[in-house]
Amino acid sequence: MKRLFTRICALLAPLAIGVACAGADTDENTGTQQLAEVNAPTKAVCSILVTGTGNLDIESEYLPNVIACEASGSAGLETLKAQAIAARSVTYYEALGDGSICDSQGCQVMSCGRKPSALHYQAVQETAYQYLTHSGLVTYGFYVSGDASPDSTSCVGKSSVNIEKYITYNDGLSGASVKMSKLGYIPKGGGVFGQNRGCMSQNGSVCLEKQGKSHLDILRFYYGADIEVRTGVACSGAPPPPAPTPEPPTTEPPPASGALAPMTREEIISIAASGMGYSYRWGGATWDPSGPNFPGVCHKACLEPSCHSASKGGPEWGMDCSGFVQQVWQAPRPNPVNRELGNERYSTHNFRNEEKDWFRLGSRDEMERGDALVYRGKSGGHIVLFEKWLNNGQALVYECASCNTGCVHRARSIGAAYIPIRRKLVNDVEEKELEGELETASCEEISGFARDPANPETSLEVAITTDRPLPENAQTQSQEAPPQVLLTLKANHKRPDLCPKGGSCFHGFIAAPPEELLDGLSHRVYVYALGAGLEKPRLLGGSPRSLKCDPPTVGTCEHSPCTEGAALDPTCDNCVNWICLEIPECCTSNWDAACVERVATLPGSACTGLCAGGANSCGHSECAEGGALPTTCSSCADAVCKRDPFCCNHSWDLICAGEAKENAFCSCQ
Repeated sequence: MKRLFTRICALLAPLAIGVACAGADTDENTGTQQLAEVNAPTKAVCSILVTGTGNLDIESEYLPNVIACEASGSAGLETLKAQAIAARSVTYYEALGDGSICDSQGCQVMSCGRKPSALHYQAVQETAYQYLTHSGLVTYGFYVSGDASPDSTSCVGKSSVNIEKYITYNDGLSGASVKMSKLGYIPKGGGVFGQNRGCMSQNGSVCLEKQGKSHLDILRFYYGADIEVRTGVACSGAPPPPAPTPEPPTTEPPPASGALAPMTREEIISIAASGMGYSYRWGGATWDPSGPNFPGVCHKACLEPSCHSASKGGPEWGMDCSGFVQQVWQAPRPNPVNRELGNERYSTHNFRNEEKDWFRLGSRDEMERGDALVYRGKSGGHIVLFEKWLNNGQALVYECASCNTGCVHRARSIGAAYIPIRRKLVNDVEEKELEGELETASCEEISGFARDPANPETSLEVAITTDRPLPENAQTQSQEAPPQVLLTLKANHKRPDLCPKGGSCFHGFIAAPPEELLDGLSHRVYVYALGAGLEKPRLLGGSPRSLKCDPPTVGTCEHSPCTEGAALDPTCDNCVNWICLEIPECCTSNWDAACVERVATLPGSACTGLCAGGANSCGHSECAEGGALPTTCSSCADAVCKRDPFCCNHSWDLICAGEAKENAFCSCQ
């Protein structure tokens, strides 16, 4: 985040106007040097050279990652849109000035390990090509974090917070009255300098949005009433990379799952690499892995056969995105990649919405090479084979992208609409040392199989752990399981599908999820095979999996969770269980005012509407916007205004109505 962009001459000498650091243009009061003035362009800028990363498309690659790293975690869409415009202004200044930008707090951070969400992409898209300008210059959109708890009415931070000295509050001001930020060059004698029109507070922006301010209101609040938001009419510079060609909708019935064979990740990647360079072909799924008939990239219509023939009269090579991944995964059964799939063809609809020879991962953090990322919309979809995440937040993938691009191995940004999936029966351990798979991980059961090919008559043990891997030096034969093991059981259920492999059929396991997982929180579930000839615990294929299960609701509470009283049994209500997970004293000592307050403020649905009811004299429904409501008109109004005084002091706006819909003391449908 641009916390301390001081612009001292030593840091920014490359942009100085032909003078030394101590030259006549240096301001003796601020110690900063006037930098090159950048004229406001009429055309938008497409790309920026990021130091250490390379040339990136500003709109689709660079800015979403900057917003994800720089913006406050509590920022809503309007705050993010203001952040996007400010960050784009910084980008334009650097792109049109020095031609590059650093990836650090000295410029803007885009590589923090945090991936953009759908809201980050939306903020960039809804402000596409918009930047700040004044007096014909690109305005440098300075921004810092500011006071974490600004005044809820004025949204002004406390001056005692050191970082506040850089923020400017220019609401209603214009011309020479606008205060410039100490982060930038301030001309002697003041006046109007279009490059420096102040500095935005990111925490203050969140406060303003809660008051119903738009992103333009937020920008004017900090940069002045006369700040101009200009939209570039077109791009100049390098064009963005071509978008993948969506797979067309299909009405064909999906194939039945076949005899899927185990594969290693090395095998998956090897098959994927053999298809690189081939043409994109609608409905295609074939290529020559030996490479002698390499056809190059097709630049004609995707459906034109002559574009894909290896030679005159030869076979038609080429594949679309889903055909490529299906062949690489060898699903639903092993199939040579130079032979079409026929009726056993999966589409992006199947990959996105079903679980057949694959399953959905809980998050992108669980992805490993050989997994895939897929999206499906109304007009089609796209799927890519994943290799790894890069430091800039992009993914290195294998994909059949479009007619003009073909099938390529490249780095690309992954939109929030893509979900991660994993092929079943991916063997992550040494060959022939273990066969096993975590097949189901749900709130009802955890099941799969584990078999040691070297000891086919022996049933293995299976250990279920959560949130962190099992140490490799764990004692597989110990009488007492290590602390992090939630459950150990025998893989000795009969599995007829394993009989043809020889030896015993009794290698399946099934169990109810341990109680420790039924707490409403998200857990990563690891399942290991233990014992027999295994030297150390072996993680099963398909593991880890993410699991989130609500606590069981049993019994009746001794008194209402909405009132103070004796400690409550956490099993009497889901809401009570959640509260006691955070404040154990509520279920061990007393259900006091802090417990009741947490009922009203707990995020999520566990407590919503639990305490609704009672007398109501409010002038309008608390669930709809309107005038400010007195705290005495209902328990709902009182509860909401304790969290957000603006609702009872100024106006009951859409934010207040939204808070009512989530509050335990309100009843909103």
